Formats: sequence, C-alpha cells, structure tokens
Amino acid sequence: MRIKLVGIFVMMLLVAITLPVVGTMNTLDDNIDYQKIGDRGGVFRQLPSLPGNPMPYGLVSDSQMEWKVYEDFWEVSKPICHIHWWGQAVKWMNDTWHPGDPEGMIFDVTFFADDNGEPGVEVYSFENVTPLIVGTGIMYDYPDEWPDGPFELYHFEVDLGLCFDLSNGWVSIIKKYSPNDSVFGWQESQDGNDKLYQNEIERAMDVAFILAESGDPELEIEINSGLGVTVKVTNIGNETLTNIPIDIMVYGGMLGNINKQVRETIHLDPGDTASVGSGLFLGLGKIIIGIFADDVVEYKSGFQLIIFTKVK
Repeated sequence: MRIKLVGIFVMMLLVAITLPVVGTMNTLDDNIDYQKIGDRGGVFRQLPSLPGNPMPYGLVSDSQMEWKVYEDFWEVSKPICHIHWWGQAVKWMNDTWHPGDPEGMIFDVTFFADDNGEPGVEVYSFENVTPLIVGTGIMYDYPDEWPDGPFELYHFEVDLGLCFDLSNGWVSIIKKYSPNDSVFGWQESQDGNDKLYQNEIERAMDVAFILAESGDPELEIEINSGLGVTVKVTNIGNETLTNIPIDIMVYGGMLGNINKQVRETIHLDPGDTASVGSGLFLGLGKIIIGIFADDVVEYKSGFQLIIFTKVK
C-alpha cells in the first residue's frame, strides 16, 4: 500500500510539472466589460498585468529620460484623495536596461481635465511626492531584448493630502528624482480603454493605477491556505458597501506556469465578513499572491504543492 501511495504521489508530481496549470489563461481575458468599463472598485482602478506571453512592459515616465505618461479615467463619482500605482525601476547602461532600485524616488502627480479624449487643462498638481514603495516579488523577464533582467514589479502608494472631484480626466505620474539614477517604468495594465499618451504620442495600451477615496481602508482582509487561495473580507467601517470587486492574482511556480486571476463582487453590511476563493488550480513551487479588495492592496508569498496552496 505504501508503494502504491508513493507511486500515486510521484505521478501527481509529474503531472504538475509537465501539464499547464489549471487557470493558466487569465480568467478575465474574455470579460470585455471588465477590461473596458467594469465595476472598478476604489474610485477607479486598472490593475497590473502579470508576466505572460507577450511580456507586459513598464512604459517610461521619467524626467531624466524626458518622457511623460498620461492615462485617462472616467465615470468617477467619489472624491479622489489617494492614489496607488505600479511600475519597475530600471537603469540604462551599456545600451540596455538593467534592474534598478526605486528607493528614494520622488514623483510629480498631476491631474488634467478631459478635452475631447485628450489631456486638457491642468487642474491639480502634487509635486515632490514621496510614496510608500513595496516590492511585490513578481518578476518580469525580457531575455531577448534586455538580457540583464529580470525586473521586479513595485507597488507605490501615497495620500494626496487633498480630496477633489473630477469625474472624467487624466493623470500623469512622472519620476522627478532618484538618488541612484534609476528610471521609472509605469506598468502596463490589461484594463482600460487601450488609450494613453506618452508625451504627445498616443499609444494603444493602458497602465496600472488606483484612485481611492481615502487611505484609511473600510475593509480588512485575511489570506488563508487551502485548496487554492481563500480571502476573508470584513467590513470594518460604518456603512454598507455594495458592488465591492475582489481580485485574486496568483503567479509563479516552476517555469512561471501558474498565472491565475479571478474576480468576484460582494456586498457587506458593517461588521459582516465574506469569503472569496481562487478555486482549485494545479502547480508546484513558490508563488506570489496579490489581493485587491476595493482599494486595499496586499501581496503575500506562498508555495503551491500540486493542488494545495500554502500562504506564508
């Protein structure tokens, strides 16, 4: 019996290594409403694309390189007080990009009115912004173009110190200073309307950011191990929250073959808790788990053992 059980385990191990993971295809890819309009959470949000084929890019928005990115948003019905964004830190040396260090980066964050689908007049400007910066552990590799990678994805977050209303508009985030001369690349997003500007050049892509009402979250999350990832979400505020989008992203494993993304929308009265799960997926090795609950962002490392997910 012991030999038989060992044989079954070895077979499962071989299957996990050789077969593509369940959920390798992004479960949101076919949801056009999510990508183009969607119930976005926070005030407005576009989440970062995970490593894949083709590999998503960080679009340079950096005063050192004289490039500035403008991204649009729309149908914002709440005050904008807080902003998150994602990107990479890189250095240009010997005719190629190398991994950089975001530590000490200072940014300018500027909001513009919309002018017939283009950035219009400047309405709010926040200069010399020093964000909270967290490494996600998610790595992007471009061996054919930039062989000196891989490049880590970083999460940036800052309270603007001012709340304002702007229902339709544009935001630019440009790195103004780095103590180690690292360049900022604003990470590509699968969400949005396939339109932004880099300087005066229109590009058919989007970048990742969240506009939020406040830096003090009304949600508390707990990430648990099990057959897949389970997230407990609790409303710790005083108001009923409706249409709250909860996204779970899992990436990693051997050869980076785990790439699973799911979204569920929940409603919570004050003090209530709901559970959201990734569902069962197959894989083996170290993983990174990203949770986006409305405007709450958290990353955890873990390990996938065939069908069991261990959260550290």
